[in-house]
Amino acid sequence: MNSYCIQDFLDELKLKPFESLHQFWRELDNKYPPQKVKELERAYAKLEENDEASFYEAIFADFDLALTFSRLRIDLYKATTDWLCAVLGETMPKHILDAGCGNGILTCYLAKVFPKARVTGIDISEAGIEQARKLAEQLSLTNITFEVGDIKDYSFVKADTNDDTIKFDLILTVAALEVTSPFLIKQLHRLNRHLDDNGIMLNFEKISNPQIQKFFVQALDESNLQPDLEKSGWLKYENADGDEINLPAFASYKKADKKPVSSEILQSFLLTESNLLSELDLSFKQEALCELLFNQLNPKELIRAYKADFHDGSGTYNFEQWQSGPFALLYEHTDQGYRNLRIKPLYLACDFSSIFDQWLEQTANYADLEQIK
Repeated sequence: MNSYCIQDFLDELKLKPFESLHQFWRELDNKYPPQKVKELERAYAKLEENDEASFYEAIFADFDLALTFSRLRIDLYKATTDWLCAVLGETMPKHILDAGCGNGILTCYLAKVFPKARVTGIDISEAGIEQARKLAEQLSLTNITFEVGDIKDYSFVKADTNDDTIKFDLILTVAALEVTSPFLIKQLHRLNRHLDDNGIMLNFEKISNPQIQKFFVQALDESNLQPDLEKSGWLKYENADGDEINLPAFASYKKADKKPVSSEILQSFLLTESNLLSELDLSFKQEALCELLFNQLNPKELIRAYKADFHDGSGTYNFEQWQSGPFALLYEHTDQGYRNLRIKPLYLACDFSSIFDQWLEQTANYADLEQIK
């Protein structure tokens, strides 16, 4: 990934965030006649009523107007692209799809960041695609294509063939899927059909309801997609009203097996939003609290345990990995009264497995190890 970042992109487009929603409307008052502003106010009200089609029909009617409204989402763009870059690391995707691309802001950014990739954006709005094409032309992008299409029906057909086999190694959706509709699974099936076997799908759908969050993960599973909750995360940004938003974003792969995400692991991921499962580390001078909390976490299941008898006769050391509902526990205790308790969300239990392996390797040099489980 090159060093070009979202701020570079926004600077190139001369897009700056509004300090407030009031400043946004004041700028529209200065740019457009009163009747036009009233139409935009009605369209904005439609958005708050979840009538997105009417809203986008109004703002995509004009190129500059669409960019002005995009300035309300700058913090969202930054949160999304920061997460995307963290997930991809040094991976350089060759074929990228932005499904539900709107006026192409994020799509064009991806084309800038990955100049050797072929980038495609689709959206159901003809007006949105028209503005996206104008944006790509303004930025002199030659590695990008925009098409009008509905996610649940669209097929990517290779030129001069009837073969629906175009594959993407990165598929992105941002507030584009019908998350409360029966069409959600159809949309995810269609996207999965065009995901490369080694590709990754990234979905940020602004789902605040915990039940719908669970439904979305179940829909991924039914669409033969496996969420990777370690690469998934919670995106924090400010909305147009200045409110702090914290919502889940999911990274998924084609399912390698039929094992769904367990309810405990999913619960552990969803609870991290409220910091109920933030990492806890109790050790030195907290031995009594460690033991009390460990004994109160019930029921719990022992996953792995070893006892070390030190060669110098200084005593024994027990190292144990447990699960208690959506919690992963790492508990250490000695016959000299030392206690250490670490707690993580269950979906991050592999971190404890790595720590356990390192402890075994190091301790084997100066203690006799006995496997308890």
